[in-house]
Parts: sequence; structure tokens; C-alpha cells
Amino acid sequence: MKANQPMTFRFPVQDFKRLETPLDDRGFRDFLCTVDVQALPDLSEWGKSNLRDPKDRGKVPQMIRAALHEEELFVYLNRGIVIIADNVKFDNKSMEVSVTFTERDIHGLIDGGHTHLIIQKERGSLKKTEEDTGHQRQRSVKLEILKGFDLGQIKDIAGARNTSNQVKDESLLQLEGRFDALKKLLQYEPYADEIAFKEYETHANGTQKSIDIRDIISILYMFDVELFTGSRHPVNGYRSKMVCLKEFDQKTSPSTGSTQSIYERLYPLVPDFLRLHDEIHLNLPRLYNTARQEFGEDVTRGAFGKLTGVAMRNVQLPFSGRASKFRVPAGFVYPILGAFRALLEEKGGRFCWAKGCNPAKLLSGDMGLQMADAVGATARRDQNPSKTGKDLSLWQSCYQAAVIARQSIEIARLRKQK
Repeated sequence: MKANQPMTFRFPVQDFKRLETPLDDRGFRDFLCTVDVQALPDLSEWGKSNLRDPKDRGKVPQMIRAALHEEELFVYLNRGIVIIADNVKFDNKSMEVSVTFTERDIHGLIDGGHTHLIIQKERGSLKKTEEDTGHQRQRSVKLEILKGFDLGQIKDIAGARNTSNQVKDESLLQLEGRFDALKKLLQYEPYADEIAFKEYETHANGTQKSIDIRDIISILYMFDVELFTGSRHPVNGYRSKMVCLKEFDQKTSPSTGSTQSIYERLYPLVPDFLRLHDEIHLNLPRLYNTARQEFGEDVTRGAFGKLTGVAMRNVQLPFSGRASKFRVPAGFVYPILGAFRALLEEKGGRFCWAKGCNPAKLLSGDMGLQMADAVGATARRDQNPSKTGKDLSLWQSCYQAAVIARQSIEIARLRKQK
């Protein structure tokens, strides 16, 4: 293709409007539309004005990918895509937009390159999941189209649109040394060098570290037995990593005095918590299918891979290094993970697993089957993994299964002592 050979993309939109500004008389135009991700054209060859090379690996792409698969509110959660065009036409009868690019140094993507790349790579998987499950999972993305700007103005716009956010809380906590105890605790774990304790932390070769400290804090948050009870559950561990980080900040602040915080008393079990997170991800498909078989249901028609949000994809789990054949939504994992706090007890100012409560063994047994069945029933009803992860009745069911398992262990031990 010649350097400046014009190209026109024609595609359907769900909505289209022109945003009027006081600068319209200078020829500037700003259009906003929403597009089904399956209809979004491949603009990858038009993006020289995009300040960041789009990537499909790293923290940001992972977050976009997860939201695309799991969140029906993707159009609201994602900032969208911004392009510069030479010409824009809208047919309100066919609800189709035509955008024309003529100069590669000017026209094309200027913001949202990661979102565009992930959509191009994942929409086939979304379509296949729809076909496999028989449930429509429409995802839309915002598309802003600008017209009438010269190269200098476009560079200014692209720079402003790509300006980094303010320093993240995790970076400030890292600067204060608030993660030092966790660093020391995890320094010999095989994944230690992959943990990013601040925003955009990279290896010496420039590649981004794959484990976000906020994920570790959110897992630790799930076991705060001072904050959560048998009827109050750590849903924010799944829903909002920012809430988890702020809770950690508050409870580990030097201003709280010399008394050890709940987090510091939980630290000895952090490696267990992280491994357990991966074990749940790895074993949930088998547990779910087994539970359905035990209840006499047809697994071939309702196997784990058919659940909305589940994708057949080889995934390397971050804390165990093991490979899973499924990408399991966090909304399925966290209600089970949070339930394991019922198996903790405190001795000598440190938390440990209650006597006889082996978390891996319990997960692979009847307790795990009950939890997997509860997750599956909620997922089949909701057809939305994000909604499943926020369902309080699911969290309660999983927690109750853990309580009953612990009681059974204690009763059996007492009987042996008699």
C-alpha cells in the first residue's frame, strides 16, 4: 500500500452524534459514536500519532481483556478509542459511518491503541463463547472521531489524551517502605521478581513485571477476620482494588501505634493465600463438572467451559507457575477464596490454619464441590461473571460451606480424644 493512499472504512454504529463546540467555525469537528466490538474496523495500519505502541501483554492489556470478557458494562468502564480522520460521513438510515484516512502521519489512532488491539485479538473468542453457550454477549466501545486538525494540533491532542494519571497509591506506599515486610516475606518465592510494587515497574530488560501488588493486597484483604464476619463478606476484594489498598494503608500506617495490624499478623500465611488463589483457578473446572455429575446433570451440555465469561485458553497462573486450560473469571474465584478465612485461628499474635484444616485438601474434597456448585448455579443464573462476583448470597454460601467443614473436623477430633 502506498504511503498516503486513501482508505475508507465503512461500519455500522449503535449511536452517532456530533459534539458542537465554539471552534466549529474553524473547521474542527468532533463526533462520538458507540460501536459493537464485532463491527469495529481494523485500524492497526493507521496509528502513527498514537504515542504508545499498543501491546497485548502487561497490566493494562490484562485489565482491558478481563473487562471485555467479563463486564457487560465494558462501554462505560473503558475510555474508548480516539481517531483522526480526513472525512466523516454518517448515513442515519443505515446507521453506518464512513471514515476516510489519507495521510498516515496524521490520520488514524491517537488514543486507545491497547483497547483497539485487544478487541481485534479477542472478538473471535467472544463470538465463539456466544456460539458455545447460546447466550448473546454484546460488547460495545466508544469511538471518538476528530476532523479538521493539522499535524501540530494532533500531536498536542495526542499528548494531552495520553497524559499519565497522577502517581498511584501503590507507588506512594512503596516509597514509604510500607511493602518492605511483604518483600522480605516473599523474596524467596519463585514469583518474587515478577511483583510490581509500584506503577509501571519493569525488569532490567524493560519488560513489565506481571504481578500487580494490588492483586496481592486484595487477596490479603479477603482474610481480614476483624473486618469481615459470617454475614459481612469481603466483596470489595473482587470489586475494588483501590478500596483494598486504602484499607491496607489505613491499618498499616505508623500513626496507628505499635500494635500489630491484622495484616501484619496475617503475613506468615500470605504465600499460602497466593497459592490457594491459583489452586482455586486450577481446580474449579474439575470441581464444577464433578459436582454436576454427582447431582445427575449432563456435563457434556453444561460443562464448565460453557459458562459465560470462561474462555478455553492456556493460562500460566502467577503464584504457582502451573498452567490452566481455562481463563476463569475472578468473579468465580474470589467468593471461594474469601470463604477460607473461616478456617483461620490466631496463636501467639500470628494467624495460622485451624488444627486439621488443610486448605488444599478441603478444596479438593466435599467443601470444594459445594463451593463450585454454588458458583456454577449463580453463574448459570446471572450469565454475567461480574454480577456473580458481587452476589452476596454466593459469598454467604461459600463461607457457610467452610464453616461446616471446620465444624466437622473439630467434631471428628473431639470424638477421637474420647
